Amino acid sequence: LGEEIEVYTYPSGFERVFTHRDFRIYNAAGDEIAQASTTWLLMNTGTRRMARIPEELLAYNALLPHPTGYLQRTADSLPSFIEAIQTRHFRVGWYDLDFNFHLTNSKYVEFMLESTDMSLLNNATLQEMDILFQAECTWNTDIIAETAYLEENSRLHRLLRADDGKELARARTVWQKS
Repeated sequence: LGEEIEVYTYPSGFERVFTHRDFRIYNAAGDEIAQASTTWLLMNTGTRRMARIPEELLAYNALLPHPTGYLQRTADSLPSFIEAIQTRHFRVGWYDLDFNFHLTNSKYVEFMLESTDMSLLNNATLQEMDILFQAECTWNTDIIAETAYLEENSRLHRLLRADDGKELARARTVWQKS
């Protein structure tokens, strides 16, 4: 709390309907303390369907940093969910929404981590997280957060819409024992 950090972000390529963006976070001494590689898609807000990246944006490809500086790409799949060891229920509130009136990305993560087993939360630090956002979630939706055991220091998480069981997101976390 109160530590000054610097966040450096840059686009890291285009693929069909996907764009990539990398993030590197540095402490006040200039040491890299975290990194993230993200993949985004363009959505037509009128049709609610994926859209191809316009040619005028693809023209910027030549201006991007050299690919050798890119972070490893995000996972495009995660293990199938097995049996939950921990479950929590949430209702999406007004302050959980972004400017498109969807559940914010950070709330997806928060709800998933809230369903992590207490013994892991008390005795380990989150080191890695791969997350796949699969569906939109809106105000007043009841959701179920589940966590499954992968191995001693790794868990699989998912968020489900309670009324129809639709999977909204799935994530894999890796923890380091304290």
